[in-house]
Amino acid sequence: MAVITSLLNGIPVDIVLSNEDRFKSLADTPKPVRCKFCGKELPFEGIYWKDTHKIEWSKKPMNCDCIGFQKEASRIRLEKIKAFELREKLACIKRIKNDSGLCKREFDRSFSNFIENDANHDAKEKAYQYASNFTKKIMNFNKPQTPIEKFSLYIYGNVGLGKTHLASAVANYLINEEVKVVFTSISDLLQKIRQTFNSSDSDYIFESEVTEKYISCDLLIIDDFGKDKSTDWSVSKVFEIINKRYENYKPMIITSNYSLGNLEKRLTPSNTFDCISAQAVVDRLYEMCYEICLSGDSFRKKPIQTQSISNRIGGGYGY
Repeated sequence: MAVITSLLNGIPVDIVLSNEDRFKSLADTPKPVRCKFCGKELPFEGIYWKDTHKIEWSKKPMNCDCIGFQKEASRIRLEKIKAFELREKLACIKRIKNDSGLCKREFDRSFSNFIENDANHDAKEKAYQYASNFTKKIMNFNKPQTPIEKFSLYIYGNVGLGKTHLASAVANYLINEEVKVVFTSISDLLQKIRQTFNSSDSDYIFESEVTEKYISCDLLIIDDFGKDKSTDWSVSKVFEIINKRYENYKPMIITSNYSLGNLEKRLTPSNTFDCISAQAVVDRLYEMCYEICLSGDSFRKKPIQTQSISNRIGGGYGY
Protein backbone atom coordinates (compact mmCIF):
# COMPACT_ATOMS: atom_id res chain seq x y z
CA MET A 1 0.00 0.00 0.00
CA ALA A 2 2.95 2.32 0.66
CA VAL A 3 4.00 1.97 -2.98
CA ILE A 4 0.53 2.93 -4.20
CA THR A 5 0.45 5.89 -1.78
CA SER A 6 3.77 7.17 -3.13
CA LEU A 7 2.52 6.91 -6.71
CA LEU A 8 -0.56 8.95 -5.79
CA ASN A 9 1.51 11.64 -4.06
CA GLY A 10 0.21 15.05 -5.12
CA ILE A 11 -3.19 13.72 -6.19
CA PRO A 12 -6.06 14.61 -3.79
CA VAL A 13 -6.75 10.97 -2.83
CA ASP A 14 -5.95 8.61 0.04
CA ILE A 15 -5.72 4.83 0.13
CA VAL A 16 -7.99 3.63 2.93
CA LEU A 17 -9.12 0.31 4.41
CA SER A 18 -12.65 -0.86 5.00
CA ASN A 19 -12.00 -1.76 8.65
CA GLU A 20 -11.00 1.77 9.62
CA ASP A 21 -13.36 3.19 12.25
CA ARG A 22 -14.27 6.23 10.18
CA PHE A 23 -15.47 4.08 7.23
CA LYS A 24 -16.64 0.70 8.52
CA SER A 25 -20.03 2.03 9.65
CA LEU A 26 -20.88 3.52 6.25
CA ALA A 27 -23.60 1.70 4.29
CA ASP A 28 -21.54 1.12 1.13
CA THR A 29 -18.38 -0.02 2.92
CA PRO A 30 -17.74 -3.74 2.27
CA LYS A 31 -17.36 -5.89 5.34
CA PRO A 32 -13.93 -7.45 5.93
CA VAL A 33 -13.73 -11.20 5.38
CA ARG A 34 -11.84 -13.86 7.27
CA CYS A 35 -8.97 -15.81 5.71
CA LYS A 36 -10.21 -19.38 5.33
CA PHE A 37 -6.76 -20.67 6.24
CA CYS A 38 -5.77 -18.66 9.34
CA GLY A 39 -8.86 -16.64 10.24
CA LYS A 40 -7.14 -13.27 9.93
CA GLU A 41 -9.39 -10.32 9.09
CA LEU A 42 -8.88 -9.15 5.48
CA PRO A 43 -10.21 -5.63 4.75
CA PHE A 44 -10.92 -4.11 1.35
CA GLU A 45 -8.77 -1.31 -0.03
CA GLY A 46 -10.38 1.88 -1.25
CA ILE A 47 -9.47 5.10 -3.02
CA TYR A 48 -10.81 8.05 -1.04
CA TRP A 49 -11.32 11.18 -3.16
CA LYS A 50 -10.83 14.11 -0.81
CA ASP A 51 -12.60 16.69 -2.95
CA THR A 52 -15.82 14.68 -3.34
CA HIS A 53 -15.50 12.51 -0.19
CA LYS A 54 -16.33 9.43 -2.29
CA ILE A 55 -14.65 6.07 -1.94
CA GLU A 56 -14.03 3.52 -4.69
CA TRP A 57 -13.64 0.11 -3.03
CA SER A 58 -11.73 -2.80 -4.55
CA LYS A 59 -13.78 -5.80 -5.64
CA LYS A 60 -11.71 -8.27 -3.63
CA PRO A 61 -10.31 -8.14 -0.09
CA MET A 62 -6.59 -7.85 0.54
CA ASN A 63 -4.44 -10.95 0.28
CA CYS A 64 -3.40 -12.72 3.44
CA ASP A 65 0.27 -13.27 4.21
CA CYS A 66 -0.24 -16.71 5.77
CA ILE A 67 1.31 -19.81 4.18
CA GLY A 68 -2.03 -21.44 3.37
CA PHE A 69 -3.32 -18.40 1.48
CA GLN A 70 -0.06 -17.99 -0.46
CA LYS A 71 -0.04 -21.65 -1.46
CA GLU A 72 -3.63 -21.40 -2.69
CA ALA A 73 -2.83 -18.22 -4.61
CA SER A 74 0.14 -19.95 -6.26
CA ARG A 75 -2.06 -22.89 -7.22
CA ILE A 76 -4.64 -20.59 -8.81
CA ARG A 77 -1.93 -18.69 -10.71
CA LEU A 78 -0.51 -21.98 -11.99
CA GLU A 79 -3.95 -23.12 -13.15
CA LYS A 80 -4.44 -19.85 -15.01
CA ILE A 81 -1.04 -20.22 -16.67
CA LYS A 82 -1.85 -23.79 -17.71
CA ALA A 83 -5.24 -22.73 -19.05
CA PHE A 84 -3.60 -19.92 -21.03
CA GLU A 85 -0.95 -22.29 -22.42
CA LEU A 86 -3.64 -24.79 -23.41
CA ARG A 87 -5.61 -22.09 -25.25
CA GLU A 88 -2.43 -21.02 -27.03
CA LYS A 89 -1.61 -24.61 -27.96
CA LEU A 90 -5.11 -25.27 -29.33
CA ALA A 91 -4.97 -22.03 -31.32
CA CYS A 92 -1.56 -23.05 -32.74
CA ILE A 93 -2.84 -26.52 -33.67
CA LYS A 94 -5.84 -24.95 -35.40
CA ARG A 95 -3.56 -22.68 -37.47
CA ILE A 96 -1.33 -25.61 -38.43
CA LYS A 97 -4.36 -27.69 -39.44
CA ASN A 98 -5.71 -24.88 -41.60
CA ASP A 99 -2.36 -24.56 -43.38
CA SER A 100 -1.56 -28.28 -43.58
CA GLY A 101 -3.36 -29.13 -46.82
CA LEU A 102 -4.99 -32.18 -45.22
CA CYS A 103 -8.56 -32.88 -46.29
CA LYS A 104 -11.36 -34.15 -44.05
CA ARG A 105 -10.75 -37.84 -44.80
CA GLU A 106 -7.06 -37.41 -44.04
CA PHE A 107 -7.82 -35.66 -40.74
CA ASP A 108 -9.85 -38.75 -39.77
CA ARG A 109 -6.91 -41.12 -40.24
CA SER A 110 -4.88 -42.25 -37.25
CA PHE A 111 -2.76 -45.17 -36.10
CA SER A 112 -5.67 -46.48 -34.04
CA ASN A 113 -8.03 -46.85 -37.02
CA PHE A 114 -5.42 -48.20 -39.44
CA ILE A 115 -6.57 -51.59 -40.79
CA GLU A 116 -3.74 -53.76 -39.54
CA ASN A 117 -2.76 -57.26 -40.65
CA ASP A 118 0.31 -59.45 -40.77
CA ALA A 119 1.45 -57.91 -44.06
CA ASN A 120 1.41 -54.28 -42.93
CA HIS A 121 2.08 -54.54 -39.20
CA ASP A 122 5.81 -53.78 -39.54
CA ALA A 123 5.10 -50.74 -41.73
CA LYS A 124 2.68 -49.34 -39.15
CA GLU A 125 5.17 -49.92 -36.37
CA LYS A 126 7.93 -48.06 -38.22
CA ALA A 127 5.61 -45.15 -39.04
CA TYR A 128 4.53 -44.92 -35.39
CA GLN A 129 8.13 -44.93 -34.22
CA TYR A 130 8.91 -42.19 -36.69
CA ALA A 131 6.07 -40.02 -35.36
CA SER A 132 6.81 -40.66 -31.69
CA ASN A 133 10.50 -39.81 -32.11
CA PHE A 134 10.06 -36.88 -34.49
CA THR A 135 10.26 -33.95 -32.07
CA LYS A 136 13.04 -35.55 -30.01
CA LYS A 137 15.40 -36.85 -32.69
CA ILE A 138 14.29 -35.88 -36.19
CA MET A 139 12.92 -32.35 -36.45
CA ASN A 140 16.11 -30.60 -35.31
CA PHE A 141 18.54 -33.02 -36.95
CA ASN A 142 21.35 -30.94 -38.45
CA LYS A 143 24.20 -33.18 -39.46
CA PRO A 144 25.00 -35.23 -42.57
CA GLN A 145 22.83 -38.29 -42.99
CA THR A 146 24.41 -41.74 -43.13
CA PRO A 147 23.06 -45.13 -44.20
CA ILE A 148 22.25 -45.67 -40.51
CA GLU A 149 20.78 -42.23 -39.85
CA LYS A 150 17.98 -41.46 -42.28
CA PHE A 151 15.28 -39.08 -41.20
CA SER A 152 12.73 -39.30 -44.00
CA LEU A 153 10.35 -42.08 -45.06
CA TYR A 154 9.56 -43.44 -48.50
CA ILE A 155 6.39 -45.56 -48.27
CA TYR A 156 5.56 -47.50 -51.44
CA GLY A 157 3.34 -50.30 -52.68
CA ASN A 158 0.28 -50.98 -54.79
CA VAL A 159 -2.95 -49.02 -54.47
CA GLY A 160 -5.24 -49.55 -51.49
CA LEU A 161 -2.64 -50.79 -49.01
CA GLY A 162 -2.72 -47.83 -46.59
CA LYS A 163 0.23 -45.67 -47.69
CA THR A 164 -1.73 -42.42 -47.48
CA HIS A 165 -3.36 -43.56 -44.24
CA LEU A 166 0.01 -44.06 -42.57
CA ALA A 167 1.32 -40.72 -43.83
CA SER A 168 -1.86 -38.98 -42.62
CA ALA A 169 -1.60 -40.72 -39.24
CA VAL A 170 1.93 -39.37 -38.82
CA ALA A 171 0.72 -35.90 -39.86
CA ASN A 172 -2.15 -35.88 -37.36
CA TYR A 173 0.05 -37.20 -34.56
CA LEU A 174 2.62 -34.45 -35.14
CA ILE A 175 0.15 -31.61 -35.68
CA ASN A 176 -1.10 -32.29 -32.15
CA GLU A 177 2.48 -31.71 -31.02
CA GLU A 178 2.49 -28.33 -32.82
CA VAL A 179 4.74 -29.56 -35.63
CA LYS A 180 4.22 -27.63 -38.87
CA VAL A 181 3.22 -30.34 -41.34
CA VAL A 182 2.35 -29.68 -44.98
CA PHE A 183 0.59 -32.45 -46.92
CA THR A 184 0.37 -32.26 -50.71
CA SER A 185 0.51 -34.14 -53.98
CA ILE A 186 2.81 -33.15 -56.81
CA SER A 187 -0.15 -32.15 -58.98
CA ASP A 188 -1.51 -29.82 -56.27
CA LEU A 189 1.92 -28.38 -55.61
CA LEU A 190 2.55 -27.64 -59.28
CA GLN A 191 -0.95 -26.23 -59.70
CA LYS A 192 -0.30 -23.69 -56.95
CA ILE A 193 2.92 -22.65 -58.68
CA ARG A 194 1.13 -22.29 -62.03
CA GLN A 195 -1.54 -20.11 -60.44
CA THR A 196 1.10 -17.52 -59.57
CA PHE A 197 1.61 -16.97 -63.30
CA ASN A 198 -1.79 -15.29 -63.14
CA SER A 199 -1.82 -13.75 -59.65
CA SER A 200 -5.56 -13.08 -59.76
CA ASP A 201 -6.12 -16.86 -59.54
CA SER A 202 -3.70 -17.39 -56.65
CA ASP A 203 -3.44 -16.73 -52.93
CA TYR A 204 0.23 -16.00 -53.61
CA ILE A 205 1.82 -13.31 -55.76
CA PHE A 206 5.24 -14.89 -56.30
CA GLU A 207 6.27 -18.44 -57.08
CA SER A 208 8.84 -18.24 -54.29
CA GLU A 209 6.00 -17.78 -51.76
CA VAL A 210 4.56 -21.13 -52.82
CA THR A 211 7.83 -23.05 -52.82
CA GLU A 212 8.91 -21.54 -49.49
CA LYS A 213 5.87 -23.11 -47.80
CA TYR A 214 7.04 -26.57 -48.89
CA ILE A 215 10.72 -25.89 -48.25
CA SER A 216 10.47 -24.39 -44.75
CA CYS A 217 7.81 -26.51 -43.00
CA ASP A 218 8.94 -28.94 -40.29
CA LEU A 219 7.69 -31.97 -42.23
CA LEU A 220 6.69 -32.15 -45.90
CA ILE A 221 4.49 -35.07 -46.94
CA ILE A 222 4.16 -35.74 -50.68
CA ASP A 223 1.41 -38.21 -51.50
CA ASP A 224 1.23 -40.40 -54.64
CA PHE A 225 4.67 -39.35 -55.88
CA GLY A 226 5.16 -40.37 -59.51
CA LYS A 227 1.44 -40.63 -60.24
CA ASP A 228 1.45 -37.75 -62.74
CA LYS A 229 3.31 -37.67 -66.04
CA SER A 230 6.49 -35.67 -65.86
CA THR A 231 7.75 -32.75 -67.91
CA ASP A 232 11.13 -31.05 -67.79
CA TRP A 233 9.49 -28.15 -65.94
CA SER A 234 7.67 -30.28 -63.37
CA VAL A 235 10.71 -32.41 -62.53
CA SER A 236 12.87 -29.30 -62.15
CA LYS A 237 10.39 -27.82 -59.66
CA VAL A 238 10.19 -31.07 -57.71
CA PHE A 239 13.98 -31.25 -57.61
CA GLU A 240 14.20 -27.65 -56.40
CA ILE A 241 12.02 -28.36 -53.36
CA ILE A 242 13.49 -31.76 -52.50
CA ASN A 243 17.04 -30.48 -52.93
CA LYS A 244 16.43 -27.50 -50.64
CA ARG A 245 15.07 -29.80 -47.95
CA TYR A 246 17.97 -32.19 -48.53
CA GLU A 247 20.50 -29.39 -48.11
CA ASN A 248 18.89 -28.21 -44.87
CA TYR A 249 18.36 -31.69 -43.35
CA LYS A 250 14.59 -31.20 -43.31
CA PRO A 251 12.58 -34.44 -43.21
CA MET A 252 9.95 -35.66 -45.66
CA ILE A 253 7.50 -38.50 -46.02
CA ILE A 254 6.78 -39.64 -49.56
CA THR A 255 4.19 -42.18 -50.63
CA SER A 256 4.28 -43.77 -54.05
CA ASN A 257 3.15 -46.74 -56.12
CA TYR A 258 6.74 -47.01 -57.34
CA SER A 259 9.82 -48.25 -55.53
CA LEU A 260 12.86 -45.97 -55.59
CA GLY A 261 14.41 -48.39 -58.05
CA ASN A 262 11.58 -47.77 -60.52
CA LEU A 263 10.98 -44.10 -59.76
CA GLU A 264 13.68 -42.63 -61.98
CA LYS A 265 12.09 -44.08 -65.11
CA ARG A 266 8.67 -42.79 -64.03
CA LEU A 267 9.99 -39.25 -63.40
CA THR A 268 11.85 -39.06 -66.72
CA PRO A 269 9.87 -36.92 -69.21
CA SER A 270 8.57 -39.08 -72.05
CA ASN A 271 8.97 -36.32 -74.64
CA THR A 272 12.65 -35.52 -74.03
CA PHE A 273 13.92 -38.60 -72.14
CA ASP A 274 16.21 -36.23 -70.22
CA CYS A 275 16.75 -38.20 -67.02
CA ILE A 276 19.27 -35.93 -65.26
CA SER A 277 16.78 -34.21 -62.95
CA ALA A 278 14.99 -37.50 -62.28
CA GLN A 279 18.30 -39.13 -61.34
CA ALA A 280 19.12 -36.23 -59.03
CA VAL A 281 15.74 -36.51 -57.26
CA VAL A 282 16.00 -40.26 -56.74
CA ASP A 283 19.65 -40.03 -55.68
CA ARG A 284 18.74 -37.64 -52.85
CA LEU A 285 15.78 -39.74 -51.79
CA TYR A 286 18.02 -42.79 -51.50
CA GLU A 287 20.23 -40.89 -49.08
CA MET A 288 17.38 -39.32 -47.10
CA CYS A 289 14.75 -42.04 -46.84
CA TYR A 290 14.01 -45.29 -45.13
CA GLU A 291 12.02 -47.40 -47.57
CA ILE A 292 8.84 -48.99 -46.23
CA CYS A 293 7.17 -51.45 -48.55
CA LEU A 294 3.46 -52.31 -48.23
CA SER A 295 2.24 -55.49 -49.86
CA GLY A 296 -0.93 -57.51 -50.12
CA ASP A 297 -4.38 -56.88 -51.58
CA SER A 298 -6.23 -53.57 -51.61
CA PHE A 299 -8.37 -53.20 -48.49
CA ARG A 300 -10.95 -51.37 -50.63
CA LYS A 301 -11.74 -54.58 -52.52
CA LYS A 302 -12.60 -56.70 -49.51
CA PRO A 303 -14.72 -56.31 -46.37
CA ILE A 304 -12.99 -55.04 -43.26
CA GLN A 305 -11.99 -57.91 -40.99
CA THR A 306 -10.82 -57.60 -37.43
CA GLN A 307 -7.24 -58.78 -37.20
CA SER A 308 -6.04 -60.58 -34.09
CA ILE A 309 -2.57 -59.12 -34.07
CA SER A 310 -0.81 -57.39 -31.18
CA ASN A 311 -0.26 -53.66 -31.52
CA ARG A 312 3.20 -53.60 -30.05
CA ILE A 313 5.36 -50.51 -30.43
CA GLY A 314 9.11 -50.91 -30.35
CA GLY A 315 12.13 -52.15 -32.21
CA GLY A 316 15.15 -50.31 -33.58
CA TYR A 317 14.96 -48.56 -36.92
CA GLY A 318 17.57 -45.84 -36.45
CA TYR A 319 15.14 -43.26 -35.11
